[in-house]
Amino acid sequence: MRYDLTDLKLFVAVADAGNLSRGAQRCHLAASSASHRIARLEAAFSVAFLHREARGVRLTRAGEVMLDGARQTLARLEQMHADLAPHASGA
Repeated sequence: MRYDLTDLKLFVAVADAGNLSRGAQRCHLAASSASHRIARLEAAFSVAFLHREARGVRLTRAGEVMLDGARQTLARLEQMHADLAPHASGA
């Protein structure tokens, strides 16, 4: 599986916005790049996460599972950084 934190953050942004372009904008990416990253993420798991519609996107059931997992992963990463901060300052 090939994906990174940018892909996870992008997926969350797109899901929250309900729109690929707005999600891409929130992540400072071009819509075409965001679309490619989401497609690659879906290919990595061999499942569609989004229903693409004329006025935006909707999560599939697999997309809902992915959103929950991505949120948990990003939250845990933030917690890890917070836990390590005192060590960086010599504590």
